[in-house]
Amino acid sequence: MALHEEAELRALRGELSELEHAWRDADEIAAIADNLLTPCSIQNAIDRLRRKTEWCSTRLVLGLRDILEDPTARSPSKWTS
Repeated sequence: MALHEEAELRALRGELSELEHAWRDADEIAAIADNLLTPCSIQNAIDRLRRKTEWCSTRLVLGLRDILEDPTARSPSKWTS
């Protein structure tokens, strides 16, 4: 019985590997297709917004970390600094 389970697990791993590969391929094709019809000016604006969003997200995470590490950081007077 253990041999059958092991064989089944190997088969599932193989299937998952194939699905993962297919998912990556589909993701790559979708990214190419998305960029085919997007004018450069719009793509540049999207890229700028993504960078800004990443910066804001990083800033938020750092702020939350500070609050968790220093309970006095919860004071609104410290939020502006």
